[in-house]
Amino acid sequence: MVKVIDLFLMFECSPEFIAGMLMADIYKSKTISIKNGTAIFICFILSTFHRMIYAKMGMNIYQETFSKPIIAAVMLYMR
Repeated sequence: MVKVIDLFLMFECSPEFIAGMLMADIYKSKTISIKNGTAIFICFILSTFHRMIYAKMGMNIYQETFSKPIIAAVMLYMR
């Protein structure tokens, strides 16, 4: 059941999409509200969490290690 819901709502991609829409709203209105700033921060946390999961899967597949602070820094830089 959870996989079906995830298929339709695309939880792994939705934080990036929502953050992009919020940034477009900020650009259009030329102001940052507490609500928009908080929502963008939550989207950043969720997308970083998803990337940590993918990094852990990559560590298992490729027998490599990834640094969590570097992943978070790359996510922050990509915003």
